[in-house]
Amino acid sequence: MTNVLRYIYISDKDITHEVSKMERVLITGGAGYIGSFVVRDLRAQGFEPFIIDNFYSGHKEAIKSFEYEKIDLVTEKEKLEKIFKEKSFDAVIHL
Repeated sequence: MTNVLRYIYISDKDITHEVSKMERVLITGGAGYIGSFVVRDLRAQGFEPFIIDNFYSGHKEAIKSFEYEKIDLVTEKEKLEKIFKEKSFDAVIHL
């Protein structure tokens, strides 16, 4: 898997721009099978992944070298809001 985020589609502006600098990317479900490959590829491309996962089917071992937060997006909305207040992200990948 290569060039996961070479281009980002921005739906509200209906444009696509090429990513050229290191950007912080939030990945929900990043500890799952697909997500763990995505975050490794992002890092290899120079991005800074931040993972949110509830670990229902994901595994901490798969992302042990990454910054992550255990959050259930359905029941722990206040934790999610806190993350967005404390950190900034250039892109979000929702898996």
